[in-house]
Amino acid sequence: MPGFPGMVPEDFTMIIDFRMRPPAKGWETMNMHGPERNVHIYPCNGPGVEPIPSSDQYSMPLLFEEMEEAGIDKAVAMGRNTGTVWGYVKNEAVAQVVRDYPDTFVAGFGSVDPADGIRACVDEVQHAVKDLGCRGIVIEPGASSPALYPNAPQLYPVYDRCVELGAIVVVSLSHFLGPDVSYQNPACMQKVCRDFPSGKFIIAHAAFPHILPSIAACIAEKNLWLIPDNYMTSPGYPARNLWAEGINYVQGRHMLFGTAYPYLGLKQNVEGVKAFNFRKEYYDKYMYQNALEILEM
Repeated sequence: MPGFPGMVPEDFTMIIDFRMRPPAKGWETMNMHGPERNVHIYPCNGPGVEPIPSSDQYSMPLLFEEMEEAGIDKAVAMGRNTGTVWGYVKNEAVAQVVRDYPDTFVAGFGSVDPADGIRACVDEVQHAVKDLGCRGIVIEPGASSPALYPNAPQLYPVYDRCVELGAIVVVSLSHFLGPDVSYQNPACMQKVCRDFPSGKFIIAHAAFPHILPSIAACIAEKNLWLIPDNYMTSPGYPARNLWAEGINYVQGRHMLFGTAYPYLGLKQNVEGVKAFNFRKEYYDKYMYQNALEILEM
């Protein structure tokens, strides 16, 4: 049914997690738990944060149980490549998890690290999209070595190849990904969006802590989406209500639900969204309709 939006009944609803890093074979090299390899540390261990058995035990069966409990129907497997800091997962492993669990993962996004050299990144984009079937590419420029701003000229050949191949570009921006918070300025992504008007660009972590500027940016740019993920749903995160106000203001448009698993449990993510009591039409856009639209499903 999700493949035929025109035939979906009015009362249909689902949840698509647009940013999941599953505990699958081949993903062990990606340091999902951060440089200290532990999500149970400051600031992720605030009051009210519940344990995540599937992550702690690195278990796909437990992940599927947690998805069912949370009401999450589908997910996007989101790769990462930041060398030795946050780790990496080979794009072949991203493609494999989609092949192994096609009923769960509607798409896989590969990744490139600018530190490998721009020519190598362009070639890897070609390989990931054309050969492996990845629907998009993840770049974390602030976490590369040397750190880059999202609109650095070195990245433009990568963006250009992604747009040429119809691949969605996810740029991860948050206070953990760069030498200082200037590297998360969403104004940089506005420049990219305007230089590649036919491309589709997503900011993962939604450029936290630049909350209001990122909301303004996605309003101004028709080809820019945000994934607020756990910065909107984690207990105690500063100003997380602003994401909810932003979703209401944009009437559910240009925002995508993603859990950033394993940084917060799936059920806590979904309950965190529901606690904002969105109008159903905004909730549905945020939780699955925008995902279907951007993936052209």
